[in-house]
Amino acid sequence: MRQYAKEVLSLSYGLNNPHLTPVPGGLSTVNFTVDNGGTDRLFIKIYPPGLDLADERAAISIARFVHEGGIPTAEAIPDRSGEFLHIGRGPAVSVWSFVEGHNGANVTLDGNTLEGAGTLLGRAHRRLADWPGPVSHSGGRWCDLPRLRDAMTDMKIRLHGAGHLSGALRSRANEVLNWREQRLNLVAETLRNMPVPAIQVLHGDCTERNVIFRSRIGPALIDFRAPYRWPIWWELARIGCAVPAILSGDAHIDALAQFLIAYRESNDEIPVADLMAVAQAARCYTTASVTPFQDLVAPGPVMSMPTLTDYIEQRHAAVSALWNRADAYDEKLREALR
Repeated sequence: MRQYAKEVLSLSYGLNNPHLTPVPGGLSTVNFTVDNGGTDRLFIKIYPPGLDLADERAAISIARFVHEGGIPTAEAIPDRSGEFLHIGRGPAVSVWSFVEGHNGANVTLDGNTLEGAGTLLGRAHRRLADWPGPVSHSGGRWCDLPRLRDAMTDMKIRLHGAGHLSGALRSRANEVLNWREQRLNLVAETLRNMPVPAIQVLHGDCTERNVIFRSRIGPALIDFRAPYRWPIWWELARIGCAVPAILSGDAHIDALAQFLIAYRESNDEIPVADLMAVAQAARCYTTASVTPFQDLVAPGPVMSMPTLTDYIEQRHAAVSALWNRADAYDEKLREALR
């Protein structure tokens, strides 16, 4: 794949003898940084066969729209024909400016870092509210409990047949899934009491890994998804209630409030009731999902088994904390945002 990337960069982007360094962690693409001997590095993504390239083109269009609005993000680089998604004799490729910094998985997600992320996301959402292009679909049913109950039942069946897992790991996975399933009635009650959500086009994959924290100049957003319409609180919860942030303990309650205050200062178009519901949204979607068990049972999981096992425990500890401190979260957000 490295040799193919070098050929594409040379023939279609005019970069001679580029030096490529693998970037670990891509779940659907093979990624490299590109050093061509100049001062600026680039980033190349190689897409696997079978991926929906219409969605990938739409994702590039969203990223370009946000970049043109002055939001710090990676800039898509066209090939010699002017295309931003290069289609040649092999897999599709896109090339981007490289955003220097540390992603949120490698920094402490405390009040200061989350405050910066809140300001960035508020600006990005204001820009995305004016997205002029087509929208693939609406994610308005972001926590569809009947479907998610079925997914849990199916996951238990798949775990039972996952012969590559140890008996102890299968037992623990079922224990965690049963814990989540037992709380779905609490999820349903929470959902009934939440306001009707504000919905718009969003980043689409706003995890801590897609926020790049940079010294002295604030964070940047990378790796946008195709334009879907989702509840705003869903995206705010994904970064504001990221697992590493929650695991900081009681300090996360104040940090989440800082995050949402900063977001509101950058984007005052969103109803305050939606911002107050962010911790509730995080409790609901984290409890009702089967993440990361779909990777655990997959043949050739994208993450190593020890990493997946650790993440199961971290995610379980995080969602437990969200429920155990539910009243404290809700009270703090009401106080901070009133």
